[in-house]
This record gives sequence, C-alpha cells and structure tokens, in this order.
Amino acid sequence: MKYLFTALFLNVISILTSTAQWVCNGPSGGSITCYQMVGSTLYVGTSSGVFKSTDGGNHYTAHSKNLPQAWISQLYFDGTTMYVGLDQKGVYISSDTGKTFTSSSTGMGKPYQFDYPFVGHKGKVYSNNVFGTFYTTNHGQTWTQMTLPTHLSGYFLPMFSLGNTMLKVAHNSHNHPLYKSIDGGSTWIIADTGIAEKTIKHAYLLGDTFYLFTNQRVYTSMNGSNWKMLTKNPFKISNNTIFQPSSLCYDGIYFYGAQGGNANSTICKISAKDTQWQLATNQYPNAGYSYAMYAIGNKVFSCLNGILFSTNNQGGLWVAETNTGLNALQLSAVFASGNSVYAGTEATAYYSQDAGLTWQLSKTNFNSYVTCFEDYNGTLFAGSGGIYKSTDNGANWTGPQLPTLGISCIKDDGTFIYAGGSNSSSPAIFRSSDGGKTWVSYNKGIPSGVIIDLLTVGNKVFAAFGSMTATDQGVYVSDNSTDNWSLLDNGLDKNTPMSLAYHFNVLYAGTDGKGVYKSTDLGANWSPINTGIEKTHVNSLTTLGFDLFAATDSGIFVLRHGGSVWQNITYNLRIKEVVKLSANADYVYAATDGGSVWQILRATVGIKHTDGYVNSIGVYPNPVNDVLLINTSDLSESDEIRITNANGQLINSIIIHDLVHPIEINTSTYSNGIYFIQFTGSNGMRTQKCLVQH
Repeated sequence: MKYLFTALFLNVISILTSTAQWVCNGPSGGSITCYQMVGSTLYVGTSSGVFKSTDGGNHYTAHSKNLPQAWISQLYFDGTTMYVGLDQKGVYISSDTGKTFTSSSTGMGKPYQFDYPFVGHKGKVYSNNVFGTFYTTNHGQTWTQMTLPTHLSGYFLPMFSLGNTMLKVAHNSHNHPLYKSIDGGSTWIIADTGIAEKTIKHAYLLGDTFYLFTNQRVYTSMNGSNWKMLTKNPFKISNNTIFQPSSLCYDGIYFYGAQGGNANSTICKISAKDTQWQLATNQYPNAGYSYAMYAIGNKVFSCLNGILFSTNNQGGLWVAETNTGLNALQLSAVFASGNSVYAGTEATAYYSQDAGLTWQLSKTNFNSYVTCFEDYNGTLFAGSGGIYKSTDNGANWTGPQLPTLGISCIKDDGTFIYAGGSNSSSPAIFRSSDGGKTWVSYNKGIPSGVIIDLLTVGNKVFAAFGSMTATDQGVYVSDNSTDNWSLLDNGLDKNTPMSLAYHFNVLYAGTDGKGVYKSTDLGANWSPINTGIEKTHVNSLTTLGFDLFAATDSGIFVLRHGGSVWQNITYNLRIKEVVKLSANADYVYAATDGGSVWQILRATVGIKHTDGYVNSIGVYPNPVNDVLLINTSDLSESDEIRITNANGQLINSIIIHDLVHPIEINTSTYSNGIYFIQFTGSNGMRTQKCLVQH
C-alpha cells in the first residue's frame, strides 16, 4: 500500500504541475498534395504542413517546425537538402531532413503560387511557379530564372527529369505539345512524334522505356521523342466520361491513376503490358478530388475529400485509414455532447465515443460541408446542404431535409429545434415542433442575407445575421411564441456577428474583424470587450463553468466571469486558425482549419486573474497554498462537498447553498499532500484530486 500511495502521489504531482497542453488525437485525414521518399521514410505535404511516416504510411507525425502555415504544393530531396514549396510563402529548405526549415526564395521575387513539383537534374533543382521556371545549384541558397522559349515559359507547364533527358510541356496554343533537352535545358528540340493530344499530365522512366500520360491515352518511347500509343482508344468510365487521371503513382507492377470530380471520382490501373486501363475502385468514393497518390511496396494510397484510402490488393478493395496521426483535416464543425464528440468537414462527418481519444468515419456522404451539429433528445442533427439526422451516434445519417438550403447552425430550446442558414435569395430560419420530422419557415422581419449562428435563452431566440447591406446586419431576436424578428444593433456599429453565447446573464457576440461585444440587457445595448483579444475575427464562442472561450483566426482566448481581460490560451496549438469550439464537462474542443480537432483538459487551463488566483476550472488554484476555490456552476443546491485526506480521514464537509459565487476553503492549516474532494448530489457522485503545497 505504501508503494501504491507513493506512485499515486508522484503521478498526481506530475499532472498538477505540468504545463497546459492542447492534444490532437484526430480525426485523421487531410488534403495530401505531394510526397517524397527519403530512404524508407515517407514525407507528405498537406494543406497545412508536412507529415512524415517511418512505418510505410501506417502512422504519421507532424514535421513542420519553423514552417509557416500554408498549403504545401511541392516536396523534394536532392540527397542533401529537403525543399518545400509553400503556396504564397515561397521555398523553405532543410539540411536535417525536415527537423528545421529556413526560408530560401532569394532570386524568385515575392511569394508565389507553385504548380508542378520540383525537378532534380544533373546537380540542379528546378521549380516552376507563376513567374517562370527557376533553378538552384547551391541547395536552395539562391535561385536563377531559367531562360526558355516563349512557348515553354509559363504557368502549368510541367517539366520532367527522366535519366539524362528533360521533357518540357509547351503551351496548348503551340503546334508541338512536348520538347526535350539532353544538355540540361540549354537547348530544346521537338519531341512529340506520335502524340495525338496536347494536354500532357505525367511522365515516367522505367528502365529504358519512357511512359507519357495525356488526358486521354498512355504512350511509350525508347528515346523520349518518338512515341507509340500503349492505349489505342480513350478509356470511358461511363457513357460520356473519358478517364483523365489527375494524379498517378507506380507500385512496381501497375500505374494507378485517380480522376477527381463531383460525381466521377475513379481509380484505374494499367501495367506495362496492358493496352487499356481497367477499373480499380472497389469501395472507393465516387465524388471528390485526389491531389496525390503514392505507393510503398504493394500498398497504394490516395486521399479523397480529406480521407486517406489505401489498397494492398491492387485496387481490389480500398479501405479508409483512421487514427493514423495524419491530423490535417480542414474542419468546419465540432460538437461535444457527453463523451461523444463530432467533427464535420467537406462532405464527411466523424464521430468519437470516447471523448475524442479515437475517431470513426461516418458511413454517410453529405452533399456539402458539414457546418454544425445539435443533439435533441438523443437524435443528432447536422447541417450541410439541408438537415441530416442520426439515431446511432453519428455512424449513419438520413436526409437531407430542406435540401435546397445551406444550413450553418442548428439549436434547440428544449421544445423547438431551430435551423438557420440561407438559400439563393433570402435568409433561412426554420423551426420544428415535432423533433425534426417537419419544418416550417420562421424568419419574418429578417431581410435578405445569411443566418450565421443561433442561440436560445429561455423563450427567446437570437440570430447572428450577415448581409451585404450594413444597415441590416446584426443580432436579431424573436420569442418562441411568435414568428416576429427585430434587430438589436445599438452599439454593434454595424459589424457582422459570427457567433453568439450567453454566460452569467450576459449576451456575447463575436464579430467579423472587430472582436467581441457584450450586452447586459439581452441585446438592447452592446459594448466592446476586447482587452487582450484585440479587434480580431471571432469564429466561435463557447462557455464552460466560469469561462467564456473565443476561437479566432490567430488562436484561442478565454474570459473569466466578472473579468474584463482576455487571456491567450493557444499554448502549443499547431494550427492557429480555429473555426469552431465546443465543450463538455471535462474538455474544450477546437476544430481547426487544417489541423483536425484539438482538445484540452479543463482542469489544466491556467488563467491569471486580477485577484491573483489561477483557475483550473472546478477546483483552483491547484496546487493550493492557503485558499481553495470551488466552482459550483456544475452543482445543485443541497449538494454536499466532502474533503478527505489520502488516508480517508474526513477533513471538511459543506452543503451548497450559493450557486453563483465560488466556495472558499481555508487550507492554510492543512498538511502538505493530496486531498480528495467528493461532490455528492442530484448528479451522482464525482471526485477530484487537489494538492496542498505550502
């Protein structure tokens, strides 16, 4: 028992004294845009950074130290230096295989948009962007613009290095679609004999044979100039659709090509001996776009709509990869309800039944971004292109109802469910009085625009409304007995409200670029409350205990009840642009634009206040010296608080009567050590640990 107590004591000490940290457990996925193998290590570029895998693509870790947040469009390793092309941010290089990066765009001018991958050829590395083709001979320290004929110079004209040969695609308007060089790009000769199309997508060299992929056919050549059709006729994946791969990879036996589209997402394969593509799409979604495919051994990967799929049987079956650590999803929603957490992204929803530790992919495809969730009496609702419903905790969804509407928010007041958004010509607020079976319009008095957020307070319903007409936008209010909305904008200064919250009798509105406003009279009058948060874009507000949390484009902030200064609690959050927040009894969840869901334990969020205390939400400060404060917002009147020491001896017992102010407990006479605070009442029994340190 002595050793058990010692271990418990050391464990609690570690927990209570550690720095608050955000943690990301998923959901896994993201737009993979490029890849590079360095030995047996795989590096992938995503819409929000670089990740690496050392086990064949099964698990990934973020690998973007010193890299600004941006779309990664190119990756390359020349044996010494790793090159990363960032959209609008320029080139970054690393001499330690991605542990650290430094900016390296000297000679390229201002930041730019990349198109095709870096190309290495005879000691030079080439990069193509909107301003032309550049090369470096000193591992990215400086870049020189390449002198090219007009028909070979421009945007979206790929270049390939195949052995001693360079191939360069010409403008579509030019008579010859392909040129080659065997002197490092000094001179170029026509190399399109036998090619029937002008749109060239990809080229490979396998042994002594060149392979060329156009938008309709596959060609082979022994010299890179004279080409033969491997596929005589275009391959049709439907009566009217020709297969046109946007990304390719090779697994040693087959070339795999992925075509993307709203309803024509397809993967096909072809070997060097085949004369036609063949379908390899079993269990692969039929809508979306794949930016990059890659193969490691016999396993082929393709990312579609942010979901990473793989096959290890040559396309016979594609499986969605979950909980891989590739946490780069661009999310549009997060919602916590008890131990269940839900996340929404493009055409897809994810769910977790263990408070965000592991995630599962919903089996239903949505028709647009999933923007919001709401739990009404055990039925889960989701907003997308219409309203979807789930009765099995998010695994399957039915719908949509109201499919012509873009739904951005769903809230309920215990009696009615409200859904807000827009259609092509007018705002959309609909209400259901039968648990979501039927919906009726509920927007009289609101002009043309979009409903961004909804909030219910008692019998009142508040709507955050945005409009092209500044005089119309603001917060609108109605009660749940009449469909009659009125504008509450006195003091909002015509700012667009993006999010709403109600906390300790104060109404808050997060705005588009002007920070947060508050109202103590249910919206009749507003005033800014921005000290510490500045006038930033506030995407989401949520409350937990005594605290109001704000998600912005630059991180997460918190405001204590009764306080006037926001505290930055972004801490170690990898992606600073947070689009939505939600909370349950134990965690705050943040949906990020390119970093999946991050969560932080409420008891570890340290917030400094003017009274000198540090909040641990519930019991604080923790560790404590002389005065312990207990948050009663989650308790009920007549609940009992019992404090015992590590030996089980009762130290104090309190019956709760005040639910507004925290309970103060004098701990100055307590001996150093661990104490257990037991809460017993209408919500059952809960216990929290506290460390007394004098």
